[in-house]
Amino acid sequence: VGVGGKLESSQETEGGSALVFKYVDAAWKQVAMFRDPVPHSYGRFGEAIAVNIDGSIVAVSSIGDPRQGSGVFDSVPVEVGNSSTSHGSVFVYEFNESYKMTSYIQARNYSDLGSTFGNTLALSSDGGTLAVGDRSDSSQTGGYGDGKAVFTPYSVGGKLATGAVYLY
Repeated sequence: VGVGGKLESSQETEGGSALVFKYVDAAWKQVAMFRDPVPHSYGRFGEAIAVNIDGSIVAVSSIGDPRQGSGVFDSVPVEVGNSSTSHGSVFVYEFNESYKMTSYIQARNYSDLGSTFGNTLALSSDGGTLAVGDRSDSSQTGGYGDGKAVFTPYSVGGKLATGAVYLY
């Protein structure tokens, strides 16, 4: 079971954390704690968390991540962008004797200031597919490709509402 602590502030104000628990011998035991390896204030690491069925893969989002860039990386860029803007990111950890970060994913549309990339996460049972939601993606283009799987602009009370789901 994964628990996000997006407002946890032991490293930075609202830097966040995420915990993973496992049910062992009739009790829940904490097996991991994750934090942004390059923490920053208001990162909200732990906004969303997804765990595959056996707990071997964990994805944690940080919707306040100010790092600039887009794509999938095997490490976290040290440079931090303008802390007044957020783009969002997702950290993926895999268990092999211990949890290690294996992927760092940034929004494809990082120029969309105030993005909420990572506001929701879901992992398939085997961990082979990760869905990342961004309720404020306003690119207004749809279809499949370049990581974007679903985009649905729709009208609510006469105002255009947007969002996207990215599959990895």
